[in-house]
Amino acid sequence: MAFNKTTDNVDSYKVEKTKVNAILGNKKYTQLMKINSKMAKGVVKFTGEEDAIDEVIVYGYKDDKGFALIRVIGDDMNPAYLGKFISAMEKSDVDEGALKKIGDLIGS
Repeated sequence: MAFNKTTDNVDSYKVEKTKVNAILGNKKYTQLMKINSKMAKGVVKFTGEEDAIDEVIVYGYKDDKGFALIRVIGDDMNPAYLGKFISAMEKSDVDEGALKKIGDLIGS
């Protein structure tokens, strides 16, 4: 899910971001890592056991752009692979223009 912030929906953005933060504040979600990159800030949380994850939530936001929430459901997922992926994303130099084009394609 993505919420593209515009000058016309600033109030809605604040309301929806507050709702997402409240949901992710639930004790059933365990924090795996924080995201703090040039691209966005956010958090990666999970449900299940540390060595057998059942659900992963990746939440990222940039207050001038909006937020994205990705939910991945599986059985006994290995957190080591997810950690490597997030770490690579944080270190990468992502072309935001290219990401916008992808977002336009999927209708965000």
